[in-house]
Amino acid sequence: MLVGAICFLAGIARLGFPANLLSRPVLVGYLTGVALAMMASQLGKLTGASVVGDEFVDQMRSFARGVGDLHWPTMLLAGAVLAFLLALDRWAPRVPGPLIAVVAAAAAVALSLESKGIVVVGSVPSGLPTPAVPLVSPNELAALVIPAAGIAIVAFSDNILTARIFATRHGYEIDANAELRAIGVCNIAAGLTRRFPVSSSGSRTAIGDAVGSRTQIYSLVALSLVLMVMLFASDLLAQFPSAALGALVVYAALRLIDVSEFRRLARFRRSELVIALMTTAAVLGIGFSTVCLPQWRSRFWIYFDE
Repeated sequence: MLVGAICFLAGIARLGFPANLLSRPVLVGYLTGVALAMMASQLGKLTGASVVGDEFVDQMRSFARGVGDLHWPTMLLAGAVLAFLLALDRWAPRVPGPLIAVVAAAAAVALSLESKGIVVVGSVPSGLPTPAVPLVSPNELAALVIPAAGIAIVAFSDNILTARIFATRHGYEIDANAELRAIGVCNIAAGLTRRFPVSSSGSRTAIGDAVGSRTQIYSLVALSLVLMVMLFASDLLAQFPSAALGALVVYAALRLIDVSEFRRLARFRRSELVIALMTTAAVLGIGFSTVCLPQWRSRFWIYFDE
């Protein structure tokens, strides 16, 4: 709730103007780093190997150690789904490839592949969260303000970088202050339902872009479907293979990488190419994340790595 309040008040005070100061090389490099990090995070689902760690370097090191434990049926399923998605994107972009691929993979697993050791999502908890106002002491509240401000900065930065990239690709303007207010409202709602702090998602934005979403109607439809699943069809997702979902994330990540833009930067000015590459390396090597873990009632362990 503190993260939401900070973002909302910042939006009311029109403090979103720093978003206009982000250069294009930084945007390109950042999303490329995010895309590579997204793919690394899916290595376990794609290969069946044990992959641990929260950051790119740790995940790649863990994958290298467990490369002997690759599960070939999982890899074949993930490869088939990814190849199908890329083929549809190339030759039939108007077809809802992600939906078809995931449903087909779920049907294949349900019919015969589960016996091959393909991991599925499993049962999804049903029902809606119960709203509640968190009870914290003044001392706890004071201790959480600075970490909440850090999380708010990271949440807004991630949101605005993703928004700026897609706005540039499709030629429209974004309102950074409106983005701040939206993040604020979402986090206040998350706090009231005992959730963790939230921001945007590069992978889901890319998937929405891939299937042709152009307005906020896409988000409203997605929300409606999520509510329907939570209330009436939680078992519907039980047979979805994790490998197919991992392939879907990789497909979305590939759409975040703009190779042509790197070429343009190299032709235009080498220094801007260096900035983009350094930004990518910083995202992968240093990390740009906030992890907030609830521990024992209202106490939090905050890890903030920038």
